[in-house]
This record gives sequence, structure tokens and C-alpha cells, in this order.
Amino acid sequence: MFYFEYPLIAHLETPQVACHLNANQARKMRYLITLNLQPPNNSLNYVKQLDGIKDLEIDEDYGLVLISPKRDLYVIRVSGDIDSQKLMAIQPLIKGVHGDMKIAPTESQQEEDK
Repeated sequence: MFYFEYPLIAHLETPQVACHLNANQARKMRYLITLNLQPPNNSLNYVKQLDGIKDLEIDEDYGLVLISPKRDLYVIRVSGDIDSQKLMAIQPLIKGVHGDMKIAPTESQQEEDK
């Protein structure tokens, strides 16, 4: 099993990023949700039934990823329109909500690489 001991999730919900998204892109945005899960509750089936999370579209192919075994921190990826403050208030196991945007080179950068 792979895990990451260091924070690798950048918080991308900045005004600069948000101003470049249209309404459809914002609704379809993906998020990474960090959860503190103690064994034996460290399974995707357990996460799916949690208040606040059970109403979200969970990326099952991404799964439940262990990022800090010492702190029992896991990440899931979800899609949808999320109010992170409200979600964290509903579900105390959530320790963070971060935008998961696809990052790719710009067209001009791709042309320079040719």
C-alpha cells in the first residue's frame, strides 16, 4: 500500500482560480476530502455512509487513500458543488477539503516544448 507522510495537497480554492471557472465547471469540480479514520472504520464503505459525505458523488476508482498512518489520515475524491465549511461542521471526521483541479501545460508551453 502506498502512503504519503508529507502534505502533498495544495489548496487551490483561491479567487484567481475561481474567476477562471464558469458555472458548469464549478459545479463539476472535484475535491479531495481529508478524513481522520480510526480502525476498524478505515474503509470506503464506512465513509460512504457518513453524514455529509453520503450525499456526494465519491470517485470509487480513486478509493480511500492513506496519506498519514501515524495520524490515521485518509483522502477520498468527490465531485459536486461543496460548501467546505458546512461539510466540516456536519462531519467532524473531515479535517480538510481541497480543490482537486487537473493541472496541465498551457498551449503556448506545449508549443515551446516541440
